[in-house]
Amino acid sequence: MSGSSLIQSLEAAEGGSRELDYAIKAWLEPHDEYWALRVAADWTASLDAALALAERVLDQRGPININICLAGSAQVVIDSVGPCDPVIAQSVARTPALAFCIAILRAKEGGQ
Repeated sequence: MSGSSLIQSLEAAEGGSRELDYAIKAWLEPHDEYWALRVAADWTASLDAALALAERVLDQRGPININICLAGSAQVVIDSVGPCDPVIAQSVARTPALAFCIAILRAKEGGQ
């Protein structure tokens, strides 16, 4: 699955799932033949797990802003290290964890 089709799947998702977690793991580490056995966290369902994923896979980043709407949807913005640098990635999704995962994938792809 390409990065853009995975992002589209995450944007369309109502909530997190193991299938989405597996797809993220496979996209981040495509040459790891045992990836399905080692997905230990619910990245798409848990904000804490998504934060741990960001800390593991993003080399340099500034602050992360999470805005949660009353309806439960969320916006995530991953800022650059430098205050005058452009935003690394941003996203909106139905849950905070999904939005965070989308922002992580966009950051890994090169931003926005």
